[in-house]
Amino acid sequence: MLRQSVLRGCAKAGVAARGAGALLIEDGAICDGGAVGVMRGGRGADTAVRGNAVTGHAKAGIQVSEGAQPLLERNTVGGGAGVGIYLFGGARGALCDNTVRG
Repeated sequence: MLRQSVLRGCAKAGVAARGAGALLIEDGAICDGGAVGVMRGGRGADTAVRGNAVTGHAKAGIQVSEGAQPLLERNTVGGGAGVGIYLFGGARGALCDNTVRG
């Protein structure tokens, strides 16, 4: 669980998680990183990324892969060099009330 945290200027992913474990990232800021803001891979369905500002990354703001099925809700994503939210590799997610800007 990561709540009300600020992660700024990470050289790689701000948050990276693989596997089936539960993950909650809520009400924080993940900004200005050298790669992806939030990366979730694996078959874990018990994942929520909610109420975060994910901005200014060199790659995708939020990247979901390998069959992961997170809830992405009320996030503001953008201002980076890559796409805002990127789902691939069999990933499926529920996207609710997010704001994605260029």
